[in-house]
Amino acid sequence: MTLKNLFLGFIIFYVNSFNAQCYYQLHMYDSYGDGWNGAFLEVTMNGVHVGDFDCDVSYTLDSVYSFSGATMDFIFHSGNWDSEITFAILSPIGDTLICLLYTSDAADE
Repeated sequence: MTLKNLFLGFIIFYVNSFNAQCYYQLHMYDSYGDGWNGAFLEVTMNGVHVGDFDCDVSYTLDSVYSFSGATMDFIFHSGNWDSEITFAILSPIGDTLICLLYTSDAADE
């Protein structure tokens, strides 16, 4: 690869990623108000770990960066007192992708 191709590749990548930014919103609730007690949402983008997210008190709003067209995975990991947990994941355009009230029945599925 020549320096010219490397430079052009960088510019093309930069322009594409600038135009293709998007964020998923994570709305996380705990009905008791003491946080998720070890539970968390693991997020991956195209199979690469992006981060772990949890609720610290009764409500936490966070966001996850993504590229347009990327495959996003949101994986719930159980903790103590999962029955207190509710979360919603909103798409970059504001559509609700999932709204989950965790119940003891969910662990059986």
